[in-house]
Amino acid sequence: MKDLRELADEMGWDFNVAERAGEEPIKDSLILNVHTRQRTLYVLAFARDGWDCVIASAKDGLPNGAEMKMLRDLFFKPDEIVMQLYSATGAPEKSCLRLWRPHAGGIPVPPAFL
Repeated sequence: MKDLRELADEMGWDFNVAERAGEEPIKDSLILNVHTRQRTLYVLAFARDGWDCVIASAKDGLPNGAEMKMLRDLFFKPDEIVMQLYSATGAPEKSCLRLWRPHAGGIPVPPAFL
């Protein structure tokens, strides 16, 4: 993930501490509105507990593929592999999508010929 403090300075964003009721505050995080041509995305980006994470939602539904790619390109370095995980069937539905990258171990990728 790009350095969030540097990205915030470059883009003129405030660097925040994210807090959700009943949870430990997420230090060194960015909470911001990202405006696209069609709508506004509500975004939380942070690195915590061995993971980089970008969480995105919109007032009128989930972000689409193009919006998630834009966030991937904005927050992650070009050479980083990033994943979006889907919950197990029956898990509570979320009103957001998340991009993840582990700090250790990397993400396995299939061979190029597949």
